[in-house]
Amino acid sequence: MNSFIEILEKDQKSRFVKFLKSKNRVKETKNIELFYAMESSKEKNIEKQIGSNAYRGLKKRLLDNVINFLAEDLIKKEVSEELKIIKQLVVARKLMDMSYFKEGFKLLNTLRDRAEQIDHYSLLNEVYHTQIQFSYHELAPDQDELFKELIHNSKAQLNQEKLNMAFAKIKKEIKQTLNVKDLVDSVYKKFEIDLNVGFNFKSLFQLAELANSEGAYSNDYYSVNLFFEDKVAKVMGSKLDLPKHYTYKADLLLSLANIYLRKRDFRRSEQYINKAELVLNDCPSEFKKVRVFQVKTLHGLRLTYSGELDTSIDLLKGLYSKALKGAYANLVLVSNLFLKGKIKAAKSLIGMYYRSDSYYEKYLNKEWILNKIYIEVIIAIESGDIDYAESRMNSLIRRYGAYLKSLPQSHVLPFVKLVRYYCRYPEEVTSEKFAAKVDVTIKWKPSEQEDLFLMTIFAWLKSKMLKRDTYTVVLELIRS
Repeated sequence: MNSFIEILEKDQKSRFVKFLKSKNRVKETKNIELFYAMESSKEKNIEKQIGSNAYRGLKKRLLDNVINFLAEDLIKKEVSEELKIIKQLVVARKLMDMSYFKEGFKLLNTLRDRAEQIDHYSLLNEVYHTQIQFSYHELAPDQDELFKELIHNSKAQLNQEKLNMAFAKIKKEIKQTLNVKDLVDSVYKKFEIDLNVGFNFKSLFQLAELANSEGAYSNDYYSVNLFFEDKVAKVMGSKLDLPKHYTYKADLLLSLANIYLRKRDFRRSEQYINKAELVLNDCPSEFKKVRVFQVKTLHGLRLTYSGELDTSIDLLKGLYSKALKGAYANLVLVSNLFLKGKIKAAKSLIGMYYRSDSYYEKYLNKEWILNKIYIEVIIAIESGDIDYAESRMNSLIRRYGAYLKSLPQSHVLPFVKLVRYYCRYPEEVTSEKFAAKVDVTIKWKPSEQEDLFLMTIFAWLKSKMLKRDTYTVVLELIRS
């Protein structure tokens, strides 16, 4: 029930209260009172007044009313044009049956344009079907062209469904796989997806999301193939650039911004962030509120790795939230505070996330949890709590060891060995012996292929070896 109330926007809430008033036949009905009580988390007061059984019944009826209201409201907003086309399509068919061919074909041509504008493949098929049915008439459009358009539209519709199935399949299996790239390739092959047909902002977002997932789970954004990026520019401003897809459009641009950030192309990342912010202005307010965290986190990361650490810290502090939606921003802020040398503040902030790794796995992705463990280990070492650092490293190896081993050229487990050695023999960190041990233990990738966040963790150990400031070392590695 609370979930349904949360998705109601401000103007919808006032309209919903009017909706309830119009439904209420008895003045004593407490459904409006319960609605306001649930908004302020005081519904227990209503339960005490009327008793548990009556409360459950009242809550059930209120839930039914919320669902009915949302259905009617969404139909008014989103399905009105679709319903108009369906009604007028029935009229067009009646005109054709009665031999009013001139008027019938004229109306069908108009309906085809309108169905294209709302990107409705099934309605387009119905229009083409009717035109083809009467294509023997001299006033009909060219018959061969109609055949081609119907086949092309049907292929595009089928490909959209295939993309949707592939996306669902990959999202379900990605957490259990050890090789994301192979999973994506095999699923594309299984559904026989044509990567040149039927793109709109929804399908492009799905591809970007898969690319993001591939980079995140393999720690190799450098190799992520953005083969679909040129199609984004083609859809922008086209007849497929529709308000109903603005949320997908915003998420697509944010996904591309993240990928380019991780590829260390900060200029291009900023361009996509700015474009996303413009699109968000036209998105529903609740959607915009959630995405503000993502936008500012991306801005913060770009500032951090561009040498503007203080500006990044100020930006992310202003975004502070204890809710899980603030987890990504807070983790970046923890890293920034550490790079600034504010270890106590970083430790206090990361301490907010005290629940088990399995708990956070349900709500956040694997990358977030791994980065949290990495920064916890370093903060513990900097704070002198070596036992806790050892405990977190043991947890990392026990829970995620198999996954980390499966990643091609992953340095995490060899790096953990070095950190353990440093914990036990800190006096050796600046010695030639330790430098030689690092060279033997880790076979580094070319600099541009290293993951941005992991590079920050590696920079910490390098700064210890060189007796230099960690943030300075981070920027040198980023720019090399």
